[in-house]
Amino acid sequence: MSITPDDFLTEAQKLVERTDEMGVRLAINRAYYSAFHAAKAVVHWMPGFRPSNRDEPSHQELLDGFAVSKGAVFNGCKQAKEIHIALSQGRKLRRIADYELSVSVEPEQASAALETAKDVRRLIPEFLKRRQSA
Repeated sequence: MSITPDDFLTEAQKLVERTDEMGVRLAINRAYYSAFHAAKAVVHWMPGFRPSNRDEPSHQELLDGFAVSKGAVFNGCKQAKEIHIALSQGRKLRRIADYELSVSVEPEQASAALETAKDVRRLIPEFLKRRQSA
């Protein structure tokens, strides 16, 4: 049995309804991983992307992969920038939720993480469409 980025998103949508701290932390985590795995599947379309490990880019490599140099112009550039920003925001929330156990997390942060994941998921098809037409 295997799972997909959609499965992570579905779970995040269920968890975001919880208001207890563990539910909030889990929702943030699942939302981030929905975005992470979806973005990982398409990052090879970024000009010049070369992960250090051919099979699995690290979280930082994925972020760096969608980073767009100032002045760079290519098909999908706008979407890549937006994916990078959303992934960065989601990762920041996920790091707090997963590693900063003495910091309280609020249901609003879970909702923000879910919206960020949805943004990434919405941007990916447009990014691919533009890159594939290049």
